Amino acid sequence: MTRLLFVLVLVGCNLVEAEDVRPLEPVPEEYAGWHAEVEACLGRSRPFHRINFYVAATLVLDGVDVGGFYRAPRRITMREDHVYYPSSVKEELAHYVLRSGAHPPELLRCKAL
Repeated sequence: MTRLLFVLVLVGCNLVEAEDVRPLEPVPEEYAGWHAEVEACLGRSRPFHRINFYVAATLVLDGVDVGGFYRAPRRITMREDHVYYPSSVKEELAHYVLRSGAHPPELLRCKAL
């Protein structure tokens, strides 16, 4: 069965477009360790097991291709070709831990771990 889903969502002030969105199953084992690294770097914590991970064939935010997208309160969508990119995943995990889509300096520092 072929799944094709095109999602166009206005989230806050951001326009998000995604194709073929589906749950990321299984969640890669590396993610829990990356989450712990991000928490340690930020000095904050949030439960890893509460995150809902999704994967999309394409992911566009405000007209720009992106590797991932965090949507409060606990949804992270990764583009298929970024599922195993540590910096992309860590950036979305940092958004989750910070409870924000903003890009403060500590987020940029911690995604590069």
